[in-house]
Amino acid sequence: MSALYKKQVKLEKTTIVDFLNISSKFAFDAAPIEMNLSFASNKLPAQYGISLKNKHGECVVMGYKRDEQLFYVDRTKSTAVKFHDQFASIQTASYKPTSQTMQWRILLDVGSVELFVGDKQIVFY
Repeated sequence: MSALYKKQVKLEKTTIVDFLNISSKFAFDAAPIEMNLSFASNKLPAQYGISLKNKHGECVVMGYKRDEQLFYVDRTKSTAVKFHDQFASIQTASYKPTSQTMQWRILLDVGSVELFVGDKQIVFY
């Protein structure tokens, strides 16, 4: 994978209130893109996540509900093309963090989004 990457952008440690739009920090026009996120779980709200949107209004939301110890990926608004009845859905997986910091690895390509959490204990694609 690393041979496919051309440019790296590192964002400084940031405290986010409500939301942070990072689209102005780098261009999303070259795929694949790898995002590595680190969340300090003891300082987070009950529900948090990331929303990936394109210029067509299509959106994938990935998040974690701390009180329920539940990851989710919401693809209900991810595409206007209906190719499978179960694609536009919300997928969930239980996950109990093993440390105070939660690591997310997100891989973006032209037609896919993959989320890896922990030591690949949770995988969504």
